[in-house]
Amino acid sequence: MSDIPKSNETFIQRQLKKIIINKNDLQKLIDTKKGIYNSVKSWSTLKLIFLNYVADVYSRIMKNRNYFKDKYFYVDLFSGSGINTVDDSSGDLIFGSPLIVATRYPFTKMFFCDSNEDYTSALDERLKVTGLDKDKFKIYDKDCNNILDDIISQIKNGHSLIFIDPYGMQITWKSIEKILQLKADVIMNFQTSEIVRGIEKSGEPTNACKSFFKDSNEAMKIYSKPIITRREELLKLYIKDIENTRLQTHSNVITEKVRVRKDEKYYYDLIFITRQTRGGSPWLNTIKKSWG
Repeated sequence: MSDIPKSNETFIQRQLKKIIINKNDLQKLIDTKKGIYNSVKSWSTLKLIFLNYVADVYSRIMKNRNYFKDKYFYVDLFSGSGINTVDDSSGDLIFGSPLIVATRYPFTKMFFCDSNEDYTSALDERLKVTGLDKDKFKIYDKDCNNILDDIISQIKNGHSLIFIDPYGMQITWKSIEKILQLKADVIMNFQTSEIVRGIEKSGEPTNACKSFFKDSNEAMKIYSKPIITRREELLKLYIKDIENTRLQTHSNVITEKVRVRKDEKYYYDLIFITRQTRGGSPWLNTIKKSWG
């Protein structure tokens, strides 16, 4: 899939309204852990719009499936504080990924993780302010790679929507392999522009590179190619490894790519991993039409 086109600005603006904090909720939310927000750029909010769209469709599908209707889960491995401030605008506050999901969609249980204890503390209080029952969510203030097994033990018998939004290469391939074996739809933010900065040091793959890619030697081969091709080929390598790994335990694997671009220099790609349903997954056509 290609960049989100300008012709869809009306669609994007309509979706953006759904994640802006309304006046009734604003004051009580900003009064909790005042000043502890995640700072984002206006163009990067598109990943949150995409998450909201997918979560909406996903939750409606799961509610109508008898087997999963009381055991479908949301997992957010880099959850942040729950509120974002848009620092290149007039200071607008918007919901972060946890509050987008928690305030709108009836998941059986939600799991949130962030290694920043200030963020997890703020998120805990903000979730309570929304009136969400304590038994509906669990928060981890640890590296997601270290607590993933605990989350998996609680969701493995159901179906999950998993949102992975690292700043760079903070999630390991071992963790991705475990996630791909689950009954789950996955949205992953692949930091296409930034990842090339952390591939090598003194001619050797960095520790981050070794843990992030399935085969760091393959990543290094790409890094040795002309700079103009590095980003796209590293992305293709990662998607290929996702698809090959997923096919070991799943059939009808679908991987869609949504590019979010600030300009020619800075962009990232959302990798959406799902599977074809018996009904043909017609809602994927909306993603292709509106985002591709």
